Amino acid sequence: MDKNTPDILNEYINTLIETGKIRPQTAKAYSYDIVLFLKYLKTRLFTINITHFDSIDIIDVDIQLLSRTSIVDIIAFMNYISNNRNNSEAAKARKLSSIRSFFNYLVNTKRYLDKNPCDNVDVPKKTNKLSQQLELDNALVLVNSIGGKFPLRDKSIILLFVYSGIRLIEIINIKLYDLDLENNHIVINQEGYDDKIVLLNNECKNIIYDYLNNERKNANCDYLFLSQRKSQISKRTIQHLIKSHVDKNPSIKNRISSQNLRNTIKRETDLLSVKIQSP
Repeated sequence: MDKNTPDILNEYINTLIETGKIRPQTAKAYSYDIVLFLKYLKTRLFTINITHFDSIDIIDVDIQLLSRTSIVDIIAFMNYISNNRNNSEAAKARKLSSIRSFFNYLVNTKRYLDKNPCDNVDVPKKTNKLSQQLELDNALVLVNSIGGKFPLRDKSIILLFVYSGIRLIEIINIKLYDLDLENNHIVINQEGYDDKIVLLNNECKNIIYDYLNNERKNANCDYLFLSQRKSQISKRTIQHLIKSHVDKNPSIKNRISSQNLRNTIKRETDLLSVKIQSP
């Protein structure tokens, strides 16, 4: 038991170890992730200066405080560890998993809370499918070389494929009210399932912001991505624009589709941390 962590967290970690669900070394990683989140949560709930982050005391965190946690707090934390602590996608996914498991324990095992605030929060997932995947260098070449009539729109679409891994049908159905640039996320409506929230990094957010205030300005349509006629963009148009931009790049030899973009593996460098050139 760690005397510097709240009782409820110690109880959770001890339960995992005693039931054999995790090893002690793994428990330390879980505890570290949750402690980091609880410190960040206190900065939000009590307006504590984040410059004193490491010295924030969380021993007083209890169920009453945890019950105030919302999905907005989870999203804000994911943005914080991405932008302020330079966490990779894998690190963000691990932390979200740790926090989600902790709240699942509070909701399903102990019945202390009614709802898990991590529900419907999603982060990009790595894929093991290597066939015909777009290499990182090719992705950067493609994004930074985009021109034409709607370069901001096309960059936004391709970055969403590469960053979030969302499907083509999901991209064309994004509406303006699904977009929350202030909190760096998009709500993805999944037919037959609960909506999910996909986080955006600053580069992706900025490109979409520029698109909204330039190429899409004054358009009278609910959908985010529009065709030349200012109506909802079609699947065929997106497939065509990807092929068109690839064909203009002789350095990109692999055949690329929206599925290839979704399956892009970010290896040594996170694509989202790379500055995207203005058209």
